[in-house]
Amino acid sequence: MTSISIAGVPPPLKGNFTVLKEDPSDHIKTILKELSNKVIDYVNYASLMPFFASSLSDKDVAAMINHERTLWKNVAPTVSADEVKALLN
Repeated sequence: MTSISIAGVPPPLKGNFTVLKEDPSDHIKTILKELSNKVIDYVNYASLMPFFASSLSDKDVAAMINHERTLWKNVAPTVSADEVKALLN
């Protein structure tokens, strides 16, 4: 059963499956491209996740992702600006 999220409330980043995955591709793509109607832990997050591909540098996107992957007791491999750039194309 999927429950509906509260409008405008993003999914939690602490313990988030996408944030913690060994392969950061989905995490990078989420930051680079807009995303909505994502089901996480049986909750449908309908709010739009804005994209940052056109407003942040590859280095800035990598820094944001690394912050999310290492904060709130998250332990996940960090990413480089080159990895971000590779998925942008």
